[in-house]
Amino acid sequence: MITAGLVLCLCCGAFLRFQNLDAASMWVDEVNLAFAADSYLKTGVDLLPSGEIHGRARMDLFLVALSQSVFGLNETGARLPSACLGLASIILVFFIAKILHGDKTALMAAFLTAFSHFEIGWSRTCRMYALLQVLTLLLVLGFMRGFEGQRADRRRAPREGGPEWRLEWAVRIAWMLLCLMLVPVTVFGVH
Repeated sequence: MITAGLVLCLCCGAFLRFQNLDAASMWVDEVNLAFAADSYLKTGVDLLPSGEIHGRARMDLFLVALSQSVFGLNETGARLPSACLGLASIILVFFIAKILHGDKTALMAAFLTAFSHFEIGWSRTCRMYALLQVLTLLLVLGFMRGFEGQRADRRRAPREGGPEWRLEWAVRIAWMLLCLMLVPVTVFGVH
């Protein structure tokens, strides 16, 4: 039942994110990124029509350029990466909520993410917000699985003070530091 509910949320979320993706014309920030991605495809440099280098949102620029290489310089080609990432957010929110609160809460979180006005809106624009959200959710999920995950199974937990206990905590601290270092890299690399 939970799997069927998640599939239904994904189908509805996909419909809301992909239907008529080209219906609305692009606004200025979308146009800038789409033109910079088009320039990158043609010249290898992300130039704006003014001749200035765009220089921002490099990871998103590469995704938009890849999409535009297949679908062309248009609304669909520019917005498709955000729509796909918006769909990925539904899945990631489900798994994070499942770890924290179980299956029913995870399904409700996926439902709310699938139908959220803000989630749908930012998933239908050529901007870096959906990518930033997915990378942030991946960091949270990675942190939870790597740092917190061992606490869930207390049957095999090492006894305090032993060498296994020290190694476990060294791994947890190293994992936490890695996640903390990836946060600014993600934020500044995406925006």
